[in-house]
Amino acid sequence: MRALNFAVKIKNNIRQLYAQNHRLLSYTAVTNISKEMEYSAIVVFVLTFLYFRWLTRFKILYFIMILLKN
Repeated sequence: MRALNFAVKIKNNIRQLYAQNHRLLSYTAVTNISKEMEYSAIVVFVLTFLYFRWLTRFKILYFIMILLKN
């Protein structure tokens, strides 16, 4: 009987360790994914900003060319 209780305790400890490890891995995965998404959002914002800045300059140059042409 004592051996059975000891085996049950070991089994419960293993389950508890697995659950703790699983929660830790899940938290780590979610944290890494959110960091990657944050970096992606920053990259998209910067690229969009640079694109519209370039587009605005291009429009101004095009407008000046039209004015000079006439």
